[in-house]
Amino acid sequence: MLEIDMFEIDMFINPNNKFTTFLYDKRENFGFPIVKYPSTKSNIHSSTIYNVFVTQLIRYSRVCNDLKYFLIALKSLFQNMESKGCKRYILMKKLFKYLTKKDILNRYNMTLDFNDIYFIISSYLKN
Repeated sequence: MLEIDMFEIDMFINPNNKFTTFLYDKRENFGFPIVKYPSTKSNIHSSTIYNVFVTQLIRYSRVCNDLKYFLIALKSLFQNMESKGCKRYILMKKLFKYLTKKDILNRYNMTLDFNDIYFIISSYLKN
C-alpha cells in the first residue's frame, strides 16, 4: 500500500483504487502533552473557544474524505475540547448545526437526525 504524509495530511490508495485522505498530527507522537486548544478557564470569551471547535470541524471535513477518519479526528477533538472545560451539549449542538448546514452528511452518504448523530458520536467517544 502506497502511503504519503504531506503537511498535516496522510494519503493512501485504498483497495478500491481511490485516494483516502485523513489528518496526521505529528504532535500526537510526542512523549509529552501539547496545549492545542484554549481553555474555558482562560481569559478568552467562551464563544471564541467554541468557534475554535467549529473551525476544526471545517478543517476535518475538508481533509477527511472517509467517514471513519473524520470520526477518529472528531473523537480526539471532542476529548481535547471537553478536557479544556467545554460542555458536551454545546459541542454537540455546534456539530449538528455544522453537519446539517454545510451538507456534510451527504458527503459521507448519511441522512441522520440530531438523535442519530448524538448516538453515533456519544457511542464513538466511549471507545
